[in-house]
Amino acid sequence: MKERNPAFEVVSRMEDDVASVARWAEVLGLLGSTPHMIDPSAIHAIAEPIRDIGKRLNEQWSEAFDIVAGRR
Repeated sequence: MKERNPAFEVVSRMEDDVASVARWAEVLGLLGSTPHMIDPSAIHAIAEPIRDIGKRLNEQWSEAFDIVAGRR
């Protein structure tokens, strides 16, 4: 049996966050197409979880590349 590349585990952990980015994009698209005024604090509330997802994905992406490059 062929040994699995350790980077696979890191990339696999990214799956939920990648799906969440797509869902958040849909929410933002809907908010941007509404003719109604949206309270800025509601938009601000969305920013934090998107920022957190981005940070996690960036860290995992870097970790996967480090593994593939033999730095971990």
